[in-house]
Amino acid sequence: MTPHLYCAWLIREEKQSVSPREAWDNFSRSLTYKEFSSPYLVFGKLFSFLSLGEWRELLRELFSMGLSRSSFFDETLDFDMLGIKKHLEKLIESAHLIDVRDNIGVPPIALTTDGDDLFI
Repeated sequence: MTPHLYCAWLIREEKQSVSPREAWDNFSRSLTYKEFSSPYLVFGKLFSFLSLGEWRELLRELFSMGLSRSSFFDETLDFDMLGIKKHLEKLIESAHLIDVRDNIGVPPIALTTDGDDLFI
């Protein structure tokens, strides 16, 4: 993958190319190839996991639990914390990719997977 697709802000700020180490440090760790190619796919998966209202309620509950003196296990609430973490990480990484690609004006690139064209 070319670094300008995921860390172009480093190139723009420093006016030089990104070292392989910097490129690797900024590479997406939780997105699949399809999600990396088209980061908007993450939003569909995010809202199929929970609706917008459910995400709001969940984040409000987690925030209030983070500020309370009782522990998460004392509340005995049944959350799929691994699923929540996975989806929030994907959301952050896809939002970063969208920001980087929109700010530098990367033209759409057609990728062929299984006969379908994906545009990034």
